[in-house]
Formats: sequence, C-alpha cells, structure tokens
Amino acid sequence: MPGVPKGRVKSRIVMTPEHAKKLMRALNDNLSKYENGIGNIREDNHVNNIPLNFGGPDTQA
Repeated sequence: MPGVPKGRVKSRIVMTPEHAKKLMRALNDNLSKYENGIGNIREDNHVNNIPLNFGGPDTQA
C-alpha cells in the first residue's frame, strides 16, 4: 500500500496443513466462546480490502 511503512518480519510460523487446521479450529472455538459470553466482535468493512501480501514480493519455497 503506498505511503504505508513496511513491517519487518521477526519470526515465522511453519506448520503442516493438519496443524494449521487444528489451530483454525481452536481459534474458532475460542472466538465462539468469547462472543457467546461478551457479544459479537465488530468487523470493519474496509479492513477486509487489505491484500494479504501487503505489497511485498511473492515468496518462493
């Protein structure tokens, strides 16, 4: 994104697809418990338009 300073990568998480799916399930479970107890988490519509690569170069394995 133009005008936005680029962040520096300090660490990466590498995991198998199976572990990624378990992490996703755990996050979904915790979010559901939080929203059931506290209330829905508000989502801003403009945040969903941010590209996931943040304008950096494509990674290669």
